[in-house]
Amino acid sequence: MTDSEGTATGFRDDPFPGDVLEQLYLARGVDLRGYRSSTVQRRLSRRLAATGCTTCREYLNLLKSRPEEYDRLINSLTIKVSRFFRDPHVFRVLAREVLPRLAGAASYLCVWSAGCAQGQEAYSMAILLEHIKETRFPSLKARVVATDIDRDSLVGLGEYPVEMLAEVDSYFLKKYFRREGSRYRIRGPRCLFWTCSCQI
Repeated sequence: MTDSEGTATGFRDDPFPGDVLEQLYLARGVDLRGYRSSTVQRRLSRRLAATGCTTCREYLNLLKSRPEEYDRLINSLTIKVSRFFRDPHVFRVLAREVLPRLAGAASYLCVWSAGCAQGQEAYSMAILLEHIKETRFPSLKARVVATDIDRDSLVGLGEYPVEMLAEVDSYFLKKYFRREGSRYRIRGPRCLFWTCSCQI
């Protein structure tokens, strides 16, 4: 059995994909049980192939004997695709309604970007907050805290390929980014980044 990408899934007679996610949650506190089953099957099948397992039952046994495989599984399952101002409509509402309302009611705002991938969402929020501070609320103090369970995704923060900035307004692009060949480097507001996971 193969998926749309031609990857052998091997789940037709294997009732255990959900058990792998349950074991991941119990061992690491990472809850991916709400992920779409097709996504889980496709990505889990790659870990089975990489480890030489033919069923999820075998893979469960491997997880128990090789705990370092949990990190590889997490990296395989978590989604890291993002870009700046990824959903323009949402960011317009944030910029025009939500953030000004919050800034008008409080002198300090702290925004948490959970599952921040490579920081695009976090920096997008920080840019909006700094713009609001400069144009409407000069006394506002704000901080953006960003976390991700994948340590590798936080490598190379602040430098991005051109295509990730397709939704960035030209004013923000000029003010907060510096072009370096085929990439842009952030030169604007700072964010605090952490990798975090729960060990139960």
